[in-house]
Amino acid sequence: MDLKEFVGKKHITLTSRGNKAIKLAFEYAKSIGHTVLCIPDQGGWITYRQYGNKLKFEVVEIATSDGAMDYSLVPDSCCLVVNSLPGYAVDQSNIELSELHARGIFVILDIAGVIGMDNDCDIMVGSFGKHKPINAFYGGFIATDLDVEFESDYDMSNFEDLQKHLDNLGDRIEFLAEKRSQIIEKLETFKIVRPDDAGINVLVEFDSEEEKEKIVSIVESEGFEWTLCPRYIRLMRDAISVEVKRLSEDD
Repeated sequence: MDLKEFVGKKHITLTSRGNKAIKLAFEYAKSIGHTVLCIPDQGGWITYRQYGNKLKFEVVEIATSDGAMDYSLVPDSCCLVVNSLPGYAVDQSNIELSELHARGIFVILDIAGVIGMDNDCDIMVGSFGKHKPINAFYGGFIATDLDVEFESDYDMSNFEDLQKHLDNLGDRIEFLAEKRSQIIEKLETFKIVRPDDAGINVLVEFDSEEEKEKIVSIVESEGFEWTLCPRYIRLMRDAISVEVKRLSEDD
């Protein structure tokens, strides 16, 4: 798969990390006059707030449903960061860019999760780092249809490997979807967050330490890694995040 075909934007700049791409996007938004940065209240990425504070934005968290955003809650004239797959588990509402532009909102879309991605945005950023769907263990990108140039710090000696991962993306998503279905079936008696969404990870709520231990026992016996919530980059309530995205076809 060609990188430009994957991204669907005219201009693409490769970066050393996904975080580098996020920082470049925020810097550009600041340079064109935006002072308020809106981020999701959960299911986002840790550097959204870090870089927003460093660049002296007023950082505002937008209330979400498991990370999925209701755009009517977003204030006018802000810079808005949208994660295409909150927590790697939740479908994101489609972006109506013309409606947001009518309200003066500048949209940065983070497609690190790939599944459910929508290219209707001002700037798109993504990561090819460790345990991402495009699992190249290095690099990221920033892309746009705007006439703006970003400086690349990408080591091109990694590009051939990146291309192999892009070519394999369809097979990898199919592999992760199959593994996700398997663990959902094993956990079907528990409260799974949005099990019918086209996600990668599986978020499972618990109400007691005993229930948590039962979930963890099943997850570990099936060979999956997990992390504990509340956790901003997953879900902000008691839950286990089954880290399906960490699996490799070579395991």
